[in-house]
Amino acid sequence: MGQGPRMSRGGRRRSSMAQEGNPLKDDATLRTHLIQLDRVQSTRKFIPWKQSFLKRFESFLDQSGVEKAVEAYEQFGKDMDRTISLVKKCEELNQKGDLTNDRATVKGRRALNEMVNDLVLRWGAIKEMVPGTGEEEETLGYNKFILGAILVRDDFSQYERMEYVYDAIQVMGEKTLSVVADRVHIEQFANYQIQFQRFCDLLADLGLYEVMMACRHFSNLEDDDEQSLIEEEEPEEEVGYSIILVDMKTTSIFQMSVDELEEKGVISLGFTDMEEPHIMQSCETWDQKEEIKDKLNNHPSLGLATRLVVKRSTVMENEHVELKEKEAVTSMWGVTLKSTHKKTTKNQELFFFDPYTGAVGELNRQAAIDSGCIHEEKNELHQLVLREAEKEDSKW
Repeated sequence: MGQGPRMSRGGRRRSSMAQEGNPLKDDATLRTHLIQLDRVQSTRKFIPWKQSFLKRFESFLDQSGVEKAVEAYEQFGKDMDRTISLVKKCEELNQKGDLTNDRATVKGRRALNEMVNDLVLRWGAIKEMVPGTGEEEETLGYNKFILGAILVRDDFSQYERMEYVYDAIQVMGEKTLSVVADRVHIEQFANYQIQFQRFCDLLADLGLYEVMMACRHFSNLEDDDEQSLIEEEEPEEEVGYSIILVDMKTTSIFQMSVDELEEKGVISLGFTDMEEPHIMQSCETWDQKEEIKDKLNNHPSLGLATRLVVKRSTVMENEHVELKEKEAVTSMWGVTLKSTHKKTTKNQELFFFDPYTGAVGELNRQAAIDSGCIHEEKNELHQLVLREAEKEDSKW
């Protein structure tokens, strides 16, 4: 038996559960996450990547449908327990010689019939669980995006079980039981495979196939050292990559997640022709970069002196920028910032440095305050500082 044909996606109507566009393809932050996934190569790094990805993805979803989708998915998982058990029973009887093309005992035939009867229920359940039209979304109370988020949350564990059944009945229909299985058996094998293929088409349509493969890969890892790291270290809250911010008003230097800044509207993300993330507020010309450099060099209290180094860690090593000793912000110009928190009335800019893309630019400082990204406050010396400013001198 070959792969089941792809289901037609025509004839959909608008429903109350319909999603405007596909956030996995339309949202720049989610696209950045998907690009970075290729460079995540350890379970310890995948866990926070998944948390950050889900947090962003679920922000686009109608939460009223989540409960119904979770209920349907959990029930499907419970029912799959019986399907898996019946398939394994047939495989065991085949190995024992009780259910083969040459010999089929009463016990073997009964097991085969029982398995096929359950397959009918299971492929019907797959069809019911996966909404393909507006009418189906309305009936189920959730859409394919909500189902997709639940699948990611569960590491696609049911996919692997469904695939096991698919492969097992493929072998039965083509080899081990090709003679003893009758027309009805083979037909139900095919029906299950069609619905499984429809399920796979859903993942491809959403753009979640690579996420699924990563979820299953890292979920199945049995490396003891890797697992011990997961137990010992708490997942990091922020993933993706961070940019370095320099506040000229308070002479503060700190890092902040691109995800958070984009989510709160302080920066806008786009993509280059090479599909690399790009901050839209970045300087477009070298002269603009030089202008920012001059402002930093001429600042009365930032203490620009020695060459600065930004040690960029890869996505696999934490998805953020590490700042080395008493050096700070960008290797582009050979400058180092020494934060003194001395207030100045002349300089009011909020500059950013993005070691991931090499971008430099200026952000709207007031927008950063209004959105809650940065917070002004007075320190014990009644000096104006930012709450987010790095306070450990050893880090700079």
